[in-house]
Amino acid sequence: MKNVLFVVSSCSKKGKNKDGGGFYLSELTHPYDVLSKTGANLIIASPKGKKAPIDKESIDLKDEINKKYYNDDNFIKLINNTKKLDEIDPFSLSAVFFAGGHGAMFDFSSDKNIKNLIKSLFDNNGIVASVCHGASALVDIKMNDGSYFVKGKNLTSFTNSEEKEIKMEDEMPYLLESKLVEQGAIFNSKENWQENVVVDNNLITGQNPKSAKKVAQEIVKKLFN
Repeated sequence: MKNVLFVVSSCSKKGKNKDGGGFYLSELTHPYDVLSKTGANLIIASPKGKKAPIDKESIDLKDEINKKYYNDDNFIKLINNTKKLDEIDPFSLSAVFFAGGHGAMFDFSSDKNIKNLIKSLFDNNGIVASVCHGASALVDIKMNDGSYFVKGKNLTSFTNSEEKEIKMEDEMPYLLESKLVEQGAIFNSKENWQENVVVDNNLITGQNPKSAKKVAQEIVKKLFN
């Protein structure tokens, strides 16, 4: 049995001066749907545990996958009772997936459990994956030699251009693309809102919500092919 951990934000902030944030619904439901068909054991956790906030603007029930899970009482029970990250044994996991949403920008990069989880998993050939703002989990991780985790790695995330298009650049604690580049990442981007997934060995990253499903498909390739 392969254990795959999905990590969502505990933070309901949308920006420095905005509430109503949290995790972006389709960035959990679409990958979850893909992985649910593999027989893997799926776990949902958050930095604080218990109820994880959903970004209100992401609750698009015209999206059939969103609708399927949002109306699934068992799935909503998992969202309302997420495991706390410090309860997770990283050595029991085959992969971790960090969902995005603006909330992640306020609690992922400062969370010690996330840092330890990524380092432990990556050191043991596990898969580390993220989509959109979920890549904030990769920020500020230092390796044993003092270098940043992202240094020299090909990756992507929500871009500066996308953040500016939705006029949220001043609401963020930092611009994610800029921070990743500053820490040595080789940043790969496409035009705003285009599907873009970058695979660098066991690091799999997606640019935006449209990329979430393909990130999960790449995880499946790594785990089961």
